[in-house]
Amino acid sequence: MEKELITQVISQGIFCSLFVWLLWDTRKEAREREKKLNNLIDKFADKFNIVEDIKDKVDNIENHIFKNK
Repeated sequence: MEKELITQVISQGIFCSLFVWLLWDTRKEAREREKKLNNLIDKFADKFNIVEDIKDKVDNIENHIFKNK
């Protein structure tokens, strides 16, 4: 009985180790991907702020031009 139990634990231990490694590797990749995506979002936010500033300046110029007509 004990021999069978030990045999089962050893045979399942390999799959358990493989599962843990695969889970750890997947989480590591997800963490790296998330960092890259956050950096990309930050860059887009900076660019969007620049576009908003340009839009505001154009609106001010339009108001100034049409106001003086």
